[in-house]
Amino acid sequence: MSPDSTRSSGKEPPPVTAVTVNFKTPQLVKDCVVSVLKFYPGLPYVLIDNGGCKRSLSAVRELKKKYPHVHLIENDRNIGHGPALNQGLKHVSTPYALLLDSDTRAKKPGFIERMLKAFKEDPKLFAIGWLRYVGHNGVATPQQNGSQGKKYIHPSTCMLDVKKFQGLHPFVHSGAPATKLMHSARKKKYHLKYFPVSEYIWHKVAGTRGMFGGECRVKTDAKPGKWRKHRI
Repeated sequence: MSPDSTRSSGKEPPPVTAVTVNFKTPQLVKDCVVSVLKFYPGLPYVLIDNGGCKRSLSAVRELKKKYPHVHLIENDRNIGHGPALNQGLKHVSTPYALLLDSDTRAKKPGFIERMLKAFKEDPKLFAIGWLRYVGHNGVATPQQNGSQGKKYIHPSTCMLDVKKFQGLHPFVHSGAPATKLMHSARKKKYHLKYFPVSEYIWHKVAGTRGMFGGECRVKTDAKPGKWRKHRI
């Protein structure tokens, strides 16, 4: 079933598909998806389980059962967060994609409408969300005014133009998976726009890495431990 083919409410959903990658954090991803669909019940949703454990798979399958319009992708191994985002975006047929980390949670509605308005007002806009200034390695620069870094929209919560994305460098698996993507967007003179994400979205920050002591790489196969905040 196509992720945007089912309408779970009488209201036509916005031209956006949410995309979330989950890696062994069953409760976090459940909270994320449920919170978003509480405010946008008909929203198309692509959910990728990235080589999860039994509890993780059980959680995402429960979500699929509760929300039949959720398109579930089950990977038998961890292919990396960035590559999993690329995989999920291939299943998006709406003009825009809303990327949400599994450790985020919607606090109130209205953010999708505001983001879509920004795209309507700016045809050159590629991505909108938490805007930072980073160096070539994706690490935030000391000065956030841009004098020592390049614009970077953090993919933890952002909306992007799917058609423009198809002509850019894909996400990679690294600490900053969108670095090359945003660089290629800037080269094409596309715009990156700040959005007050924290007004609408709660973010645990490093929710997945915090369960693995910061070691959440492609080859990570350890069992999640007790969550602790990991500096990014």
